This record gives sequence, structure tokens and C-alpha cells, in this order.
Amino acid sequence: MELYLLDKNKNPVPFDFNDRLKYEYEFRHDFVVRKTILKKYDVEVSTVFFGMDVSCIKRRFEMIPFNSPPLFFETMIFWPNNPKLDEFKSLYTTWNESLQGHRDMVRLVIAEIRKITSIGNLFMPIK
Repeated sequence: MELYLLDKNKNPVPFDFNDRLKYEYEFRHDFVVRKTILKKYDVEVSTVFFGMDVSCIKRRFEMIPFNSPPLFFETMIFWPNNPKLDEFKSLYTTWNESLQGHRDMVRLVIAEIRKITSIGNLFMPIK
């Protein structure tokens, strides 16, 4: 499995493990793309860069086509009080797709919060 780092333009670039320190020094990056925390509702939406193409894993276990694009980024919702959306995730090929996916997931969470709070559901405690 090939490993990747993000270059200064946020594009995944393959690297040899022996060159890892060089890349980390030159491109100094964080594997967290974006994180949104809604403390009042105990919700976190996190988008990360994997550092590898996980499409091969998805192809093996989820039957996606072999010609599918590489998948380097993931957005996941962490919401222990909402089993419907807790650990809901989506995968992306590019940095920009992952940012848009993050925004979409945050909108999904906000819509769910509005729905829950408008009907007075006691399932999700409001702190």
C-alpha cells in the first residue's frame, strides 16, 4: 500500500518511507482537515486526510468498482446520543471535496438538531 503526504497545494503526493522526514519538514501539515464541535449537543464532525488511498480497502469490503478514484479523505460524525448519525461517514478524493463534504455533514447535523429540538425529543439531552 502506497503512503501519501499533502504537498503545499493540499494534493496527495506519494512518498517513500525513507523520505518521510524530508516531506514532513518541507510540507508541515496536519492530518486533520477540518473539525467542528457543537459542545452543547455533544457532536463532533471531523474531516481527516488518511495518508493512504483507502479505495482498495473499500473495493475489497464494500464492492465498489475497481476503476474508482483514489480516496484519501474522510468526514465522520461523532454523536454518541444519536445512533442514527453517530459514525456516519463519507470519503473523498480531493481536499476541496473533503471541505465541501465537511460543510454538508455539518448542515446535516444542524438540520437534525433543529428537528430534534423542535419536536422536544428527550432522546438528545440539551446541556
